Amino acid sequence: IIIMIEVTGGIKPGIVDKLRKAVANVDRNRAPAGAITILNSKGGDGIAAMEIGRMAHEAAAHAFVRGH
Repeated sequence: IIIMIEVTGGIKPGIVDKLRKAVANVDRNRAPAGAITILNSKGGDGIAAMEIGRMAHEAAAHAFVRGH
């Protein structure tokens, strides 16, 4: 199973915990990706965004930007 994660709207600190739970069961060895992350955000909290990036990297996620 590939997990699909969608981040829409402003990036806020509260989203980090939600994403941490979402990626907890990702198969990091799955090819080509452990997860798919779709981003549609104008930005927000920089520290939360960096943490989301770290989690996506650790989950071997492919990221796609839609909209902003």
